[in-house]
Amino acid sequence: MKRFPLAAALFGMTLMATATAAWAGQEPSLNAPLRSRNHHPIFVSLLNPPPEEAEVAPKLTWDLAINHSSIFVMGANNSWYIHMDKELTEYDLSLRAPLGIGKLEVGVEVPVFVSSAGFLDSLVRNYHSLIGVEGYNYQDHFPDDFYVDKLYKGDRIFHLGREGRAIQGDVTLWLKGEMYKDRDYLLSFQAFVQPPTGDTNAGIGSGFWEYGARALASGNIQGAGVYMMLGVYAPGGMKGIEDEEVLKPIYNGFAGFEWILWDGWAFLAQITATTSPMAGDGNDFFSKPWIDSTFGFKKVMGDSILSIALSENLNQTAPDFTIHISLRM
Repeated sequence: MKRFPLAAALFGMTLMATATAAWAGQEPSLNAPLRSRNHHPIFVSLLNPPPEEAEVAPKLTWDLAINHSSIFVMGANNSWYIHMDKELTEYDLSLRAPLGIGKLEVGVEVPVFVSSAGFLDSLVRNYHSLIGVEGYNYQDHFPDDFYVDKLYKGDRIFHLGREGRAIQGDVTLWLKGEMYKDRDYLLSFQAFVQPPTGDTNAGIGSGFWEYGARALASGNIQGAGVYMMLGVYAPGGMKGIEDEEVLKPIYNGFAGFEWILWDGWAFLAQITATTSPMAGDGNDFFSKPWIDSTFGFKKVMGDSILSIALSENLNQTAPDFTIHISLRM
């Protein structure tokens, strides 16, 4: 089975989860969607914030998140040459605080990345074989736990990954404000700025100031918790070691659904679609949109929330598979 049938199957599962949640008629926690990340070799360097709730933080809140991805992209296309077989771990620490009378929120997020040969190769291959998903081109030509991370533009090196090194990414700052609220629905607006604090030579950070904004909605539809987002981001460009690339705006859409289970547990299903900042340039690796589906669980523990989830890329744009773990306090 190829990725398109898989995408249809997973999207169908998402819709079934939504219908089941609505039928259950239980009150959702409406705390937050799963903050899964996009580790595409291009998007990982750019402003592309994870999903979150429309509600502003009622108090000083910390989020600790780990996203670990298996990434494989090999080949040459339209002046670009990419040779990437690695696993990428992103450690995120974010802080959000209410302002004024609780209608505004200010926040900051600091990411740190570590790339490695990893441990997921055989596990992901067996998992994909079990569900009938084909691997990427040339993936069977490389041994498990192999590491390489090189990107060229023409005959110039664009970035070289650094195995085992902790590298800080671009810091993200935001302001969020509630626009409309009633008993079941909440609409808010969020604006972002991301200064160039990362290491562009290693492919972590864009080297440009970036800006963006999105509308967020949280709701309760017949007992199902629903999250929706629409965003637009202006990356400006992306700097490399010997060259730089001018980029187009990025458009992002998200829908997530939450089904309360029992004893503080909730099941979540999410789908994300993001346009490429290199769309239309003829590069098959980087011009396709990013589409993924995420399934996971939350456990509410007093004032803290533990989240565990798996994300699957639906149209072979890398990474292949992502594990998400986070704790909100």
